[in-house]
Amino acid sequence: NSDVTWTLIDGDGNEVDSGQGNLGNQQSQTWDSTTMNVIPGDWTLSVEVTQGDDVSLSNEVTITYVEGSESGINPRPV
Repeated sequence: NSDVTWTLIDGDGNEVDSGQGNLGNQQSQTWDSTTMNVIPGDWTLSVEVTQGDDVSLSNEVTITYVEGSESGINPRPV
């Protein structure tokens, strides 16, 4: 088994969310996080295996905006 910790860090270096789990051989696990206070900058998802075997990672990031909160289309100048 492998003990895994996920930590989401915002663009200012603050921890936004975290989670942990224990993975057995050939098991998978999903960790979801939602935040309403998205600040500009480079965000980091840190995954630490503190005990156990090799762990393969697959990440999917989805950013969803509230309906009507996006700016208008900005076409490229000709």
